[in-house]
Amino acid sequence: MRVISKSSGLVVAVTLAALVIQTVSSAPLAEAHQPMHNPGSPDPTAPFLIPAPAVSRAIRGVLPPGGSDFYALDLARPTAITLWLLTPMVDACDGFEPVMRIWPEAAHRSIADRWAGNVWFRAVTSVRLDEDSARGLVAMASPWGRFVHGGDRSNSGPYLKPVLGPGVVLVSIEAPISRGGAYTFAPGDLEIPGGYVDPDVQSRWRACPEAWDQPATT
Repeated sequence: MRVISKSSGLVVAVTLAALVIQTVSSAPLAEAHQPMHNPGSPDPTAPFLIPAPAVSRAIRGVLPPGGSDFYALDLARPTAITLWLLTPMVDACDGFEPVMRIWPEAAHRSIADRWAGNVWFRAVTSVRLDEDSARGLVAMASPWGRFVHGGDRSNSGPYLKPVLGPGVVLVSIEAPISRGGAYTFAPGDLEIPGGYVDPDVQSRWRACPEAWDQPATT
C-alpha cells in the first residue's frame, strides 16, 4: 500500500481546493441567484411556490397590463428575508414599474415604518399599507435605481427585508393597468449556485413582451 506523505497530502488538498474554486468561479455569476422562470401565476389560490425560500433566487416573469403574479413563501419560523424587484434595462421595458404586495396575513405597520425610504442601488423604496386593509402592504420605488450583475444590467426597484412567518406568506408582483412588461423577483439571501432558465425564455424576457402569448421582438 502506498503511503502519501504529509507534504504530498497537503499539495493534493490545495490542488483540489483550487480546482473547486476555479469551477465555482468559472460558472456564470447569475447562477448564484438560482435563476428560475415563472410562466404565470395570476391566481392567488394557486401561487408559484418558492422552494427553500431562504435561498437567493432570480425568478423571471412577464405581466400583461394590470396583471399579477402570486408567490408563496413557506417559512418554518420568523425569518428576515430579502424581497427585491427588478426589471431588465432594455428599451422595450422603459416605463414599466411594477409594485410588490405583501398580503394581509403577513403585512403590518412595522414593515412600512422600517423600510419606507430605504435606498438600495439608488432606488428609494416607498412602503404603505393599502387603504383597503384586506389587500395588505404595497412596496414601490420612486425613483428606480440601476443594478449591474454578471454583465446584465437591470432597473432596481423596491427592496425590503422584513421579518416574515412562520407559515405561508403570500407576495404578489403587480403591473400598472397602463403598462405590462418583464420583471425579476429576487427573494432570499443564501447564495447557492444552481437554477436554470431556458435561453429562449431569457430572450423573450429581455424583449419585455407585455404577455407571454405575444410574439417576442428582437
